Amino acid sequence: MGKLCLKRILLKEKHLTFDIQFRQSSIQSDDKPHKVTLCNLKFEAEFEYTIAPKLSTDAFLKAKIVNNTKCVLLKGPMNIFMDGSFVATGNISNIVNNTESFAIFLGTDPAIKTIYLKEQNKKNQTGMFTKNENTEIITKTIVSNNKNKPVWVIVFEQLPKSREAQIKVNLIEPVAKQQEDNSKLDLSLPVFITPQNNVRFRNQIKPGQRLELKFCCLIEYPAERSISLHS
Repeated sequence: MGKLCLKRILLKEKHLTFDIQFRQSSIQSDDKPHKVTLCNLKFEAEFEYTIAPKLSTDAFLKAKIVNNTKCVLLKGPMNIFMDGSFVATGNISNIVNNTESFAIFLGTDPAIKTIYLKEQNKKNQTGMFTKNENTEIITKTIVSNNKNKPVWVIVFEQLPKSREAQIKVNLIEPVAKQQEDNSKLDLSLPVFITPQNNVRFRNQIKPGQRLELKFCCLIEYPAERSISLHS
């Protein structure tokens, strides 16, 4: 058994300097690699669930973490533990400076249940001189919180997008405004249309309660045309 006492190491990468204080550690002399804890950092985090029910009814837990330490976090892979148990692997894609934030996904949570219901109705022809047909798409997403604490949930519903002037898509429910710039999104809004043309809902669900989200859009197109809706 060899005793290793490291007082201070200075690491330099480009223009960054890391001054890391080590505590005394005992390492076995067995010609094998050993891991030593450099330091323990405590971060502030906000948790929320993300659901895209058209693709999957699983609720993915995401943590938004603020680097409130004096350390700079380097980009690279990481192992994620929650309550002492390994839950997932992740990656920090960019260097995170002090006061900056980054997000990590912590896997799915079976305590958040989602039911997704969808119907597609073809309506009668409309117009006096030109014959058009309407297709109405209606969905209902029901999210239940079976945890003993309130949770924030973000639900995405795809809004069809037309590339032709003759085919029109109108959002009936909910009432939502389009946001065009990803860098200027107002994430505090309870509902809006993303630049990717998804309707984004954000709501808090109290313990033991459920949330119902309704979505309805109307697609109008010439009667002689047929349309195909793709995911």
